[in-house]
Amino acid sequence: MNKYIELLTVTGVISVLMVLSNMLNMNSNIITDFIVWIIPQYFIIVYPQYAYLILGISCFLILLFFKRNKTEVVDVKRNLGDIMRSSMIMMVIISIFACDFKMFPKRFYKTKEYGVSLMDVGIGSFLINAGFFNVKRSDKKILKSSLFLAMLGFIRLGVVTYFDYTVDVTEYGKHLNFYFILAILDILYILIRPLNYFAVGVIVLFTHEYIILGKDGVIPFIFSDIRHTFLCANKEGIASILPSLSIVFFSSALGEIVLLKNISDRKKFKYLLLTTIFFICGLVYTLRYSEISRRLGNAAYVFWMLSLHFTHAVIGCIIFKFFNLRTLNTQLLINKNMMLTFLVSNLIILIFNLMFDSMKTSELYANIINIGYLFITIVIIKLKTILFG
Repeated sequence: MNKYIELLTVTGVISVLMVLSNMLNMNSNIITDFIVWIIPQYFIIVYPQYAYLILGISCFLILLFFKRNKTEVVDVKRNLGDIMRSSMIMMVIISIFACDFKMFPKRFYKTKEYGVSLMDVGIGSFLINAGFFNVKRSDKKILKSSLFLAMLGFIRLGVVTYFDYTVDVTEYGKHLNFYFILAILDILYILIRPLNYFAVGVIVLFTHEYIILGKDGVIPFIFSDIRHTFLCANKEGIASILPSLSIVFFSSALGEIVLLKNISDRKKFKYLLLTTIFFICGLVYTLRYSEISRRLGNAAYVFWMLSLHFTHAVIGCIIFKFFNLRTLNTQLLINKNMMLTFLVSNLIILIFNLMFDSMKTSELYANIINIGYLFITIVIIKLKTILFG
């Protein structure tokens, strides 16, 4: 249970940081946002043993400034979606570079077979974000997105092959990658796009859990080192398609209610709360007979991803009820350039790892390098916006 609470704390720190940044009533720009929002998030991820201390100090400051400045927080943009999306991508770009250094907690590395970790959360965050907002996008826009993602997938495959760059084949396999999976999911989403997203999410998950994983030999095959054919070489990526699709459809069910239905905020929150309870109950039930496995994409993993993110959404809604939060300018910047932010961060990481051995870097320099990398990434995105819009 402690590992679940730790991950809930680490991934949910943004809620407290957002309240603190609003209570301090600072002007939102790259520098202040970086100090108040990004740096604390970085240190909580890299040094989770101090998470409760950092959160405690933040809560104390919130109470202190809330009493003094209760009426001073004005002109607030209430947009929980912006905050959650930008926080998700920031958590991902922090983790994908920090994990190359010795000080990164080993328990946060991607799991090989069973278990939960921080780096298993990233892909789930992208899937939930995609599903939630896909309900507003036309098939034409989703198709264009799929073609763009496929192009990025081939570029990444070419770069990895050319530089003989080491990749973990237990993530998506030898040839498939994150971009290919998202592209495939977009195509399937267009082809299946149902009248009832929730029901189709259940059917897809049931099919994967009981019909595919339920067959004798499938689980040992996925965990094996057999890679002599294309199917075998990419079995992890192929196995992830149906569970990922179920996450997308479950998220679309919520997106349809929140973004498209003309009902009161109270009813929307009630639906969110009931859906979250359903996912938590699903998680508790599946944990009775199976451990969570990102590599298998089993029901326990799907329910864990949905429970974690939807719980944060519930907490966020409650916080927004009591605190009139504004979205930081840097969060808006990241939201408008999500894929570009991810691409720039990956490019910086690739260049660094081709030139240096991160594991030989001292802890002090590792932290300086990581913080510098985060700042450079944000500055590049800001410059792109200034120069090209």
